[in-house]
Amino acid sequence: MIRFLTSLVETRRHFLAVAAAFFLVIGAALLYLAAESPFGRFYASRNAIEIVEDVPYVAGSKNPKHRLDLYLPKRLKGFPVIIFIHGGFWRGGDRKYYQELSGTYANLGAAFAKRGIGVVIPSYRLHPEVTIGPQFEDVTAALSWTEDNIASHGGDPERIFLMGHSAGGHLASMLAMRRAAGLRGVISLSGIYDLAGLAANGEEVFNRTVLFPHFGADAAALSLWSPADAAHPDLPPFALFVGERDFPYLEPQAAAFAERLRKTGVDVLYEVVPDYTHAHMVLLFYGPDDALSAAIARLVSDN
Repeated sequence: MIRFLTSLVETRRHFLAVAAAFFLVIGAALLYLAAESPFGRFYASRNAIEIVEDVPYVAGSKNPKHRLDLYLPKRLKGFPVIIFIHGGFWRGGDRKYYQELSGTYANLGAAFAKRGIGVVIPSYRLHPEVTIGPQFEDVTAALSWTEDNIASHGGDPERIFLMGHSAGGHLASMLAMRRAAGLRGVISLSGIYDLAGLAANGEEVFNRTVLFPHFGADAAALSLWSPADAAHPDLPPFALFVGERDFPYLEPQAAAFAERLRKTGVDVLYEVVPDYTHAHMVLLFYGPDDALSAAIARLVSDN
């Protein structure tokens, strides 16, 4: 009996040791994954930058979409500024998109602030609350707020760059078409530039439920809101990036838009980022596989 009990105790000790080792390995793996997530990278760097949240950019508005967040370099003055416009097919997303879980846009802001570049990230009203006209008024108002107020936060109002991802790339490019004066450059990640081309390549359900309700279904309406149809020679330099594994219709859009800009006399950088998907364009900033933030930071800092 004593021998049996001793064996039982040893078996229990062995089981507990194996279980402890298992959970230790799992815990270490989870900690590593958390540290390498956008939120983990942002959390690790937040003390190295200044963050100003929930700033209203439309006077008198109580709409929570009329707010922006600032990610600023500490102890610097006169730094360049990026206004980043998030994506979401014009009907989804927010500047705080899943921030507690992913920290996607906060990490993007921190990635540039650590490199000496201020970042302004506004929210804006979405479909079906609004269609493209009022939505465009929101991003225009965010630009105006930045021009009028960024100096009080240490930024240089004469070194403002527009940047956007996906639908945000469309809005940033369209904003540059109509408010080019004073902008130093536009950076578009997986943007949309030709709405008629998007409609021609899109599925019927997408056109019927997303594209046409927001912009209109006729050719004139789609052309009115297509950056490719609004290009003019007074634009600032453009940098267009698209992922090698992005949505298949986006690479031809970017290549055609780059050619249209060049023919108009605009300085253009066009680059396909190897192995990047659509999500990678914003998820990988400042991580071990980041192929974008350093290149974009150089573009901004050199202009």
